[in-house]
Amino acid sequence: MDPRERLISEPIAPVPDAEPADRPHAMGEPVLPSRFRFRDTEFRVDGVLEAWKSYSPRAANTRGRYVRRHWYRIRTDAGRRYTIYFVRTTSTGARKEKGWWIYSEALGDPAP
Repeated sequence: MDPRERLISEPIAPVPDAEPADRPHAMGEPVLPSRFRFRDTEFRVDGVLEAWKSYSPRAANTRGRYVRRHWYRIRTDAGRRYTIYFVRTTSTGARKEKGWWIYSEALGDPAP
């Protein structure tokens, strides 16, 4: 993790009546919410700075890998920058549940 980030690792709740964020998505990809609640505060996604995926290790008896998380580096209407992700599935015995999570918050001014 970048030293200019503060680890959070807490669930967030998409606002149920919010429209999807203005971002195209591929079939099977989660729809990024335009608003979410975190620690009793509502945030609006103002922009997606970066998006990527992380995969499960390839099992010996399969041909491909499975997407475990969809990651997004976002900017909110309040000017805050967060790294959030969507957990597609959990491993047996994993503590995290399916859904949206906030991974970290960027500290200080954005990098040039």
